Amino acid sequence: MSESSLRFYSLVLALFFVAAASMVQVFALVSVLTYILNTKLALYTLYFGAFLFGMGGGSYLSTQVKRTTKREISATRNNLTTFQMYLSGTAAIVMPATCMLIAATEYARRTHWLLPPSISSVLLWCWGILPIAYLGYLTGRQLPMVAAILKKRAAEDQVVRFLFGYDYAGALVGALLFLLVLFPQFGVFRSLYVSAFVSALASLFVQGLLSFWNRQVFLRSALFLLLSVVGMYYGTSLEILMDNLVFGF
Repeated sequence: MSESSLRFYSLVLALFFVAAASMVQVFALVSVLTYILNTKLALYTLYFGAFLFGMGGGSYLSTQVKRTTKREISATRNNLTTFQMYLSGTAAIVMPATCMLIAATEYARRTHWLLPPSISSVLLWCWGILPIAYLGYLTGRQLPMVAAILKKRAAEDQVVRFLFGYDYAGALVGALLFLLVLFPQFGVFRSLYVSAFVSALASLFVQGLLSFWNRQVFLRSALFLLLSVVGMYYGTSLEILMDNLVFGF
């Protein structure tokens, strides 16, 4: 296998793992709300709609960026590694914080603290929409960037086939892993930190693969990688705290 082919398949494989990690984040957040609100169909419809909406918007914005000159191609590589770094940060910080915010809102609803129960109920439905849409936006932003980089190494029809095939396969694997392995064995928070770990590794891997190192992106990816390891260690404590907020201390 030539070096060009190896880079092609390695980049596609990184996309596979990022897609799987993103889907773990979606299901982790939905599972928390399903647990609290005891409703499934409406939650899955609303949240997957928000994810796909964000993904479509992100893809549209990325396709508007020109990638013809050497400078524009360099900017594309920088943006790709940056958005992958943001994905790891979303799993390591934004999603766990959202889960705790949802649990705190349920505590306020249950104890009638600060807000009327009706307002707390509405907030429970709303808190997760923006993070899910943001996650979809980040996922959508990177797809056209990966396609632009891959077109340098393969025909366009091959790029589209591999890009969407591996992206959707990664999403399926992420969903199955969350359902069958991560959630039963690790719970919500440690599953999120596993997702953050994979996303941070993918960001560092792609930076090395493209031989494009941005000091700020590298340091943040390394920080999120370290934070995910710490989070996996303390994830059980966060899970207990969330349960106490939901059901009472």
